[in-house]
Amino acid sequence: MDNHALPADALEQFLGDGDPITITDVCLDEFLGQTTDLGLSPAERLRWLAINLENEEFVDGSQGLMRIYECALEADPDSSDCYQSLVISAVFWLDEFFTPNRGDRLALAEFAENSIKKIIAKTPSSAELNYTYGSLLYEHPLRNEGQSNELTERALKQFEAALTKSPNMPMAM
Repeated sequence: MDNHALPADALEQFLGDGDPITITDVCLDEFLGQTTDLGLSPAERLRWLAINLENEEFVDGSQGLMRIYECALEADPDSSDCYQSLVISAVFWLDEFFTPNRGDRLALAEFAENSIKKIIAKTPSSAELNYTYGSLLYEHPLRNEGQSNELTERALKQFEAALTKSPNMPMAM
């Protein structure tokens, strides 16, 4: 399966009626039961689910999407792919259009930053994680609220760390 594609019937319970999505333990368990034949770990299947639903509307905004990632990380606490996808999704949701409430944006940024720091500590050789962390800092909601210099400097340090680990990484350049 390429490009994080999931069978339509596995997504139907989330997208079927067109209403905002509610994420519950029951629906995630049902999803995992429906997708056992994909040959992927539960964490990876949940990560793919989050990626497929990233652009959808959730009853509780980004918290619904983050709940999927939290379940994925419970299944595999050392999955750098899950952490990286979580932060990439968070950066998307930090946009004021998707998360209008400033407090929600700040809470999401803090959650994503704590998450990426945790996996960088476990996987210090990953240039991709440093790049993703730099992107999060660069898109941080406080960057436009008077903390631009500090967050920009921190983002640049992460991009530099990525380049130290992978000198030819185009995005970090």
